[in-house]
Amino acid sequence: GNDWEEITPYHTFVASARAIEHGFNLVRAASRGLSAAFSYKGEVLSSMDYFKTNDLILYSDVPTKGCRTVYSILGDYFAWLCILFFVIISVILFGRKGVLGNNLKSFPIFILLTIVSISYSCNSGSTQLSDKQIVIDYFAGLNSNDFKGIKEYLSDSIVTLEGDYVVNQSIDDYYTNFQWDSVFTPR
Repeated sequence: GNDWEEITPYHTFVASARAIEHGFNLVRAASRGLSAAFSYKGEVLSSMDYFKTNDLILYSDVPTKGCRTVYSILGDYFAWLCILFFVIISVILFGRKGVLGNNLKSFPIFILLTIVSISYSCNSGSTQLSDKQIVIDYFAGLNSNDFKGIKEYLSDSIVTLEGDYVVNQSIDDYYTNFQWDSVFTPR
């Protein structure tokens, strides 16, 4: 990854937390930022901060095996149990006369809206493409000179990084460069 000096350790440590919760070893290479290797136990095996050293090589002996963790076994069941707990507490609290008074007619509507909102939020991500598929589709459009095929993956602007060279472009500027690049066929 590319980090800037003010946030350099945070991305690396967040990535390590995700690896630890799944029981994986992690090597995070950052061209500008904190590069580090972590064991599945959370031990920092080695690290190198781009902003604090002139070293060019980070060496680390990383174990090849990890372990099974509670999260890697249970997954999101804990989150689902929290939602179930919320619904049960809501039923208990809203079912009492003291909370809603005598107006119990709105209680089924509340439960229905809660269930619909939870199910919608859980299913909204199911139609999204994976990061891998987005990259595959983008490069397929790029290789076939199909700008319409890649336009849906672009936001209102695109930033191109090549070493220290940074280019910020609008979609129209990118399209102009895309047309120019598609004239040439590299061998």
